[in-house]
Amino acid sequence: CHDFPYKSSCNARNGSFSYTCCYNILSTNSYKALVLPPSINSLQNRRTHCTPNQQPLLFRSYYKLSALLKMTSDRTKVVQFQPHTMFINRVGCSLCLQQSDTQSVVWIHPTDPPKPFEWQSSAKVELLKLRIDGYKWSTPFRVGYEGIMHISLEKDVGDETMQLRVAVRSGAKRSRFEVVFRLNSLSSPYRGENRSMFLPIRFRQADGIGDSWQLLLPNSVASFLWEDLGRRCLLELLVDGTDQMKSLKYDIDEISDHTPVHVAEGPTRALRVTIVKEEKTNVVRISDWMPETEPIGVMSRRHSSSVNDSQKQQLMSDTDFEFHINVDLAEFGVSIVDHTPEEILYLSVQNLVLAYSTGSGSGISRFKLKMCGLQVDNQL
Repeated sequence: CHDFPYKSSCNARNGSFSYTCCYNILSTNSYKALVLPPSINSLQNRRTHCTPNQQPLLFRSYYKLSALLKMTSDRTKVVQFQPHTMFINRVGCSLCLQQSDTQSVVWIHPTDPPKPFEWQSSAKVELLKLRIDGYKWSTPFRVGYEGIMHISLEKDVGDETMQLRVAVRSGAKRSRFEVVFRLNSLSSPYRGENRSMFLPIRFRQADGIGDSWQLLLPNSVASFLWEDLGRRCLLELLVDGTDQMKSLKYDIDEISDHTPVHVAEGPTRALRVTIVKEEKTNVVRISDWMPETEPIGVMSRRHSSSVNDSQKQQLMSDTDFEFHINVDLAEFGVSIVDHTPEEILYLSVQNLVLAYSTGSGSGISRFKLKMCGLQVDNQL
């Protein structure tokens, strides 16, 4: 390549195909993106051009590869080409992928090995949509960033929805990224807790579409995942019934205690947002900010109008069946003996903590088991 360090060219003449890309290999352990057409048929009788960042503008469809530069000795560098993104289906049923604003689809079955995706147009944004038989297409999402997000699918008939979890992770030696689809679970890296006595809260990922708001009633909790890793990873909060232009955005990856924000006239209509870490979960706590000079009863009368009748009924039904149990034992041991008597089994645990709670709202139940030591002696 005479134009080192960057050059890219594509030629298609007489049915033959050649693709040349020059990279700056002065730095190692870095990934470069490379796109290739799936076959030479898409290049025949066409003038094909590649821009300096290796993006073929006129390819009808293409696959993405990654180039990994490694240093094997003081004078030798190895360029390793591998698929950029591989897709894995762990849902248990076949799912369909489609590039947004295109027509071609790709089916991924649970029995398929990790599968690359054929992008249909380099002129379109690399956004994906997903569907399952019996359900509508999902909203578009990106898979170019590591993280976890959720996808909601609406049933073709009725109001039933299916929640899927999408994990984008490093592909190690097989690819640059792996995208794993699974059924959603209650565990999540983020959890929202509405500790306000009377204010219902709506929340979503920032810059979402109009119907992406989720409702969090007072004294309830809900797990949260990003809707699209390609958008800003900020949590947008809004008091239900207020203007959407007054919504607030928070970085929930940063542990902090935010200044109380007034949501209406008067100091008693202020909310306090605190982000804390509980083991592996970032918890967003939303609570009322109350001046020390004003009793709770006064605030109760002022805020009772913030919750409509249907929300009050749902809130009462959520709190009617709350159940909490906590067991703490410094040390607990069990010895099993036979008729001889002779000990046949001894079990001992230290600092055992057992906690279970349900009825917190949004279908959330919590079970926690912790212990510092476990000893098992089998005399047999």
